Amino acid sequence: MAAAALTGTDNHSQARAIRSTLDAAADLINTQHAQVLSAVIAMQEQHLHRTAFGFSALRDLLLSQFDFTYNTASSIAAIARLSRKFQILAQAATSGQARIDQIAYALRQLDKTPAMRLFARTPFQAPVASPFDASVTCPTPEHLIAQYCTHAPFKDLQRHLDELTANLAEETALLASLGEQSLQWITIAETGNGMWHLSGELSNETGRLLDKYLKTTSPPPRQEEQDADGALPAAPNRHAEALHQLLWTG
Repeated sequence: MAAAALTGTDNHSQARAIRSTLDAAADLINTQHAQVLSAVIAMQEQHLHRTAFGFSALRDLLLSQFDFTYNTASSIAAIARLSRKFQILAQAATSGQARIDQIAYALRQLDKTPAMRLFARTPFQAPVASPFDASVTCPTPEHLIAQYCTHAPFKDLQRHLDELTANLAEETALLASLGEQSLQWITIAETGNGMWHLSGELSNETGRLLDKYLKTTSPPPRQEEQDADGALPAAPNRHAEALHQLLWTG
């Protein structure tokens, strides 16, 4: 009896020691993955994988030049490639809050269709509480998915994404309308030579309205508007003048 009790005690002690070793190793590995991911994202943003290393694909670079496993390289490359589209999920990975395999899986699922990409970033009508921490609110599906990546086992994450996909199939038309509005963007930057650079993307409705305004305000030039060389004012110049008048008059 005493020997059996001693053996049981030894087994428990050994199990605790092994658990401690594995916990420390897992924490270290996940921390290293987060640091590597941050470096790869920075490399991609500066296009160094092309200019300095000569690779167009991040996964090929990580496998060829560094001693990463295939799964690790694939996960890191997938997250880095999609980090600008899904910044919340990428941040969960680079901060070490969520494992890279969970985040990479979620990103691949969300990036399958334009509707899924849009849905992930479209705000809820009202923020929802995290099912894992009531003090954390999730303003978008992407925030909620990040919570699953951080706290849930893989099967729960997979089920949640499958449910989102199923629900999304019923709301495609609504999302298409929401998408055009939420994906519009305009940037303006001073070039340093006294001019400004304007770029952006507009929804179908906004684009048509602007196109109609510019064409109405600046119709095709008349012959008397020719310059000394017989050239007529270019349409882009006339459009810029029309935009100036619109902004000037408020």
